[in-house]
Amino acid sequence: MLASPIRMTACALLMALLAIVHPHTAQAQVPPRITIESNPPGASIYIDGAIQAEKTGPATKVRITKGPHKLKLELEGYKPLEQQINIGAAQKLSFVLDKAQARLDIKYPATNDGARGAEIFVDGQPAGTVPQLVDLPGGPHLVEVRKPGMKVYTERLEVKAGETRPVWVIMQSDVKTGTLIVSADVVADVVIDGQPRGQAPVVVDNLTEGEHVVEVRRTEAGATPWRQNVRVVGNQQTKVHANTTPPPPAAGTLMVVTSVGDAEVQIDGVSKGAPGQPISLTPGQHSVSVSAKGHKTVTKVIEIEAGKPRVERVEMEGDAVTRKVGTVRIVMANPIEGAQYFINGRRYDETAALSDSGIEIASGKVIVVAKKDGFGQDTKEVTLAAGSTETVTLNLRNVGKIYIASEPKGAFVMLDRQLIGQTPLTRENVGSGPHTVEFQLPGFDQKTEQFNVRSGETEQVSVILVKTKEPEQDKKEVRRGLSSFSAVTNPYGAFTADMGSGYPWLGNVRLTVGVWKTKHSVLGELGLDIGTEFRSNFFSDHEVAGTIRFQMMRKGPFALGLHMLVGGGGGPRERNSFSWELGLPVTILAGSMVKLTGKAYIQVYSDRHCPSAESIQDLYKNDRSEFIRRGDPRDSSDGGGAEHAGDRCVGRSYDPNASYPSPYYAVVQYNGTRKYDPNYPDFQVDGTGVLERFVGVRGMLQAAVELAITSNVSVFGLLEGAPFQKERQLFTDKFNRLFPIHDTPIYGRMGLTAKFF
Repeated sequence: MLASPIRMTACALLMALLAIVHPHTAQAQVPPRITIESNPPGASIYIDGAIQAEKTGPATKVRITKGPHKLKLELEGYKPLEQQINIGAAQKLSFVLDKAQARLDIKYPATNDGARGAEIFVDGQPAGTVPQLVDLPGGPHLVEVRKPGMKVYTERLEVKAGETRPVWVIMQSDVKTGTLIVSADVVADVVIDGQPRGQAPVVVDNLTEGEHVVEVRRTEAGATPWRQNVRVVGNQQTKVHANTTPPPPAAGTLMVVTSVGDAEVQIDGVSKGAPGQPISLTPGQHSVSVSAKGHKTVTKVIEIEAGKPRVERVEMEGDAVTRKVGTVRIVMANPIEGAQYFINGRRYDETAALSDSGIEIASGKVIVVAKKDGFGQDTKEVTLAAGSTETVTLNLRNVGKIYIASEPKGAFVMLDRQLIGQTPLTRENVGSGPHTVEFQLPGFDQKTEQFNVRSGETEQVSVILVKTKEPEQDKKEVRRGLSSFSAVTNPYGAFTADMGSGYPWLGNVRLTVGVWKTKHSVLGELGLDIGTEFRSNFFSDHEVAGTIRFQMMRKGPFALGLHMLVGGGGGPRERNSFSWELGLPVTILAGSMVKLTGKAYIQVYSDRHCPSAESIQDLYKNDRSEFIRRGDPRDSSDGGGAEHAGDRCVGRSYDPNASYPSPYYAVVQYNGTRKYDPNYPDFQVDGTGVLERFVGVRGMLQAAVELAITSNVSVFGLLEGAPFQKERQLFTDKFNRLFPIHDTPIYGRMGLTAKFF
C-alpha cells in the first residue's frame, strides 16, 4: 500500500524537474487535472485498467491525458461502474454507485441427495427448488427447505452485499412405519409389494405408512393367489387374514363329431373352432352348440368329469333354405266350422292347417284353398321363398256362382260396377243376394240385367246386344269442316279442290280425297286422305306432286297429323327438279268455320338448271349453231341464246361487272375457252358447278289459315319460309329471270277451296 504513494511522489518530482529544465515543453505536455467523485465515496479509480487512486474522497484529483479513456470505479458492497470518457480539458466527473446483490448458493452434498427437488423459501417467500442460486439484498435472512416425507430444513444466516454464500442442505426422513401381521387358512407364502416375506403366519415390521399389496400363495400348482391392498398405519399393528382358493380339479376333454365338415363348435357361447378336435373343459355342465351354413343349429348340455375324455356325436339337419322349403300359415277372417283346407291340392286337417306354427311346404308357387258347401271357396296364391314364412288370410262367405254370356261375344262385363272381364265368363264366390250386370261393347247399345244369387247355386245371365244406330250426318256441316291444309283429314269419299296463286309458284291447283276415317277411344279420331297437286311459275318450271295426309289425333279443338309430299317436274333447256317433304301439322279448330295450322317440315330437293356436260357435248356434235346460240352470253336480236343471261347457264356471268367463261363453251373448249371444271369457282354457283344437280335439305316452317265462307267454299292463306337456311337456286335470278338474285326467306300464296261430300 505504501509503494503507490512513493511512486506517485517520485513521478511528481520528476515532472517538476523537467519543468525547470524545459519550462516550455513541460507546460505543453502536462495532462489536464480531472476531479472524480463517487457516491458513496471511497471507490478505487482505474483508467484504462491502471489504478489511479485507491479511494476517492470528496474531490479526488487525477491527471489524465487528453483523448478517449475507459474509466472504472470499484467499491466493496457495490456494483463496479465502467464508463467510456473523453478528456479534453480539466473537468469534474461525479458518479453514483449501485449496491451489489448478495447471493445464496443452495445445494446438497453428493453423499445425501434427499434435498434434491425440495422447495426453497427465503424469508417466507418461494425461491425455487434445490439446487438453486438465489439473489437477495445483503443482511440477515431465514432459509427454509421443504419436501414431503422429509423434515423441514431451517437456517438463519447473514450475507454481505456482493457475497456468494454456499448453503449445504441435508434433509432427514420424516416417514412413519408400522407392522403388518399376515395369517392364512393354510400354510402359504406371503409376498408384500412383490417381495417374499416368509410363510403365513408372519409379522412384517418397518413398513412405511400407506397402501401395500399383500399376496398369499398356496403351495399347490394351479391355485389362484389371494391378493388384497392393505393400508399400514404408522406406529400401529395391522392384521389381515387370507382365505385362499384351492386349485381347480383336473380338466376333462370333449371331442365333438359331426358329418358336416364346415361346422363350428361353441362351448358356453365361446367359439372353439371346427369339430374333431379335443377341447379342454373344467368339470361340470357345459352348453355345446354346433352350427353350419345351410343347417339347423344343434344345442346340447353335457357333463364333463374331471380328468376324463368325452366324445359327443351331433347329427345335423339341413335348414329350410337348404331343403328349399318354407312355412305357410293360414288365418281365417271368419272361422267356419267344417271347412276344408288344401295346400297345393293336398288336404290338411283343421288343427294342422290353422296351427300357429304353420305347415312346411316346398318353396315356389303355393295355392291355398279353403272351401265349404254353401259358402263357396276362397283361393289365394303366394310365392314362397325358401326359409320364409307366408301368412295367408282366407274368408269364406255365403256365396254362389254365376255364368255370364252375350251375343255377340267379347262384351265387357261390369258386376256391381266392377269390371270382371269379357263374355263368356264364369264368376265363383259371388255373395248371395241381388246383383247388377252391365254389358258394354263398342258399336252396340249398353244393356243392364238384375239377378239374384242363391247360396251354393249357379245363376246364368245371357243377353243379345243390339247394334247402336249411327246418327245421321249433317252433310252441310261436314262439307263446311273439310280442309286441305290442316291436320284434319277428309271423311271417306269427301274431297276438296284448291286453286291459288302466290310466290314462288304463280299458279297452284290441288285435289285432296278422303280414304279412311274412324273413331278411337283414346286419340279421338284417326284418318287418312291422299291428293295430287300441280304448281308452276308459267315460264321455266312446272311440278306435279302427290300428297298423303295422316290424322294421328283429334281431341276437342286440337288435331295432330303427318303430311308428306313427293313431286317433280321440269322446264325448257333440259331443266328438271325433284322435291320430297315430310311435316308435322298441328291445328286449332274454331268449330267447322276456322282452322289455324302450324307445320314444321323437312324439304329435300334435287334441281337441274342447265343441261349436263354429256348433253352439251352431243349438241356440239349434232347442232353446232344451236350450241353457239345457247352459249352466247349476249342477248341477240334474233332470239338467240336465252331470254336472260342467267338462263343461259353462263356460271357467274349474272354479275354485270365481271366476265366469266361460258360453261357451254368450256365443256368442249370452244374458241380456246378454259376446260369446264365443276370444282373451279368460275364455273360454280353457291359452291356447285352450274352444269351439275343442285341438291339440298332445308327445314321449313308454315302457317295456314282456312276460313269457311259457305258450306262449299273456303278461302285460305299460307305463309312459309326457310329462315337461316341455304337458299334454293331454283328460286333465284341466277337461273330464272322471274326471281331476285338471292332466294327470299319468305313464301306465300292465297286461294279458294271448293268442298264436296
